[in-house]
Amino acid sequence: MGVISIDNLSPAITTEPAQFELADESGFQAHVLTSDENGVTIKALPSGCIYSIERGEILINQILASPLAGGIHRIYLRIFD
Repeated sequence: MGVISIDNLSPAITTEPAQFELADESGFQAHVLTSDENGVTIKALPSGCIYSIERGEILINQILASPLAGGIHRIYLRIFD
């Protein structure tokens, strides 16, 4: 077996942290449906997954969808009288 030293390491191996620039919400090309009556906004990704359901500053679905992984497909509405 050979001896491994720092001099033999590939230049691809680095100690610098990788940096990625993430797209913001405007880069997702979401379709927006709004209701003037109650202020609910539904944003859907081009794939058809629901990105978000919002009312004003309140995020109803709690988890935002991803353009890569999709979103949560089961959304339940509970109405209490």
